[in-house]
Amino acid sequence: MVRVGEQMVSWVMRGFFAAILVGGTFPAMAALVSDASGGAAGDSGTTQVLSTSAAASDVVATPSDTTTPPGTVVLEVNTSTGDVRLIGNAQTLSAYQVDSATSAMHVAGWNSLAAQSASNPRFTGFQTFGPGTDSEILEGTTSQTQFITFGTNEAIDITKAGDFLFRTAGAHDLVFSYGDQTGNFLPGSVVYVGAVPEPAAISILGLGGALALLGRRKRAA
Repeated sequence: MVRVGEQMVSWVMRGFFAAILVGGTFPAMAALVSDASGGAAGDSGTTQVLSTSAAASDVVATPSDTTTPPGTVVLEVNTSTGDVRLIGNAQTLSAYQVDSATSAMHVAGWNSLAAQSASNPRFTGFQTFGPGTDSEILEGTTSQTQFITFGTNEAIDITKAGDFLFRTAGAHDLVFSYGDQTGNFLPGSVVYVGAVPEPAAISILGLGGALALLGRRKRAA
């Protein structure tokens, strides 16, 4: 691993951006992705990357509360539904990586940008680095000219419909990093959010409370 400040950057991500800047396209995927038993010379075989991870106390009230400063991308994790989204604000995205030391992800629920590219040409050029695991997912573009440019606090869901990517009972230990258009790999925050009841559910809850109150009044009469 190579230390940048007090954090770590994986050889996988370094090779990824070197390929973009020097070659224009990627070499074979196998040349960039370390297997479980080893990696590039001097690498420990791990793939932890630059990132900051929010603690459990950082859960915000609703997904709609998630915003990020211009020029950044964050990972939003819904702790009630397991849905995971990339949220960017006037920033480009050429790659991203998410890791969990406790395997808190459910990789079968991952809807990669590469998979979505079949129906959304905006994601053309993205490829996954391996099938992903419950402890790591990683993908990036294979072209110098095909990137995603986020609007203002725009969300892109990377969870399959009807499934979940984050195990709701899992540890809040996800770490996130992403690459921009120029080949920089950047730390990204992880924001944990709670689900919001549907309007119908709120009405039912309100009706239940009113009936309970009515019952107490009748008993007191």
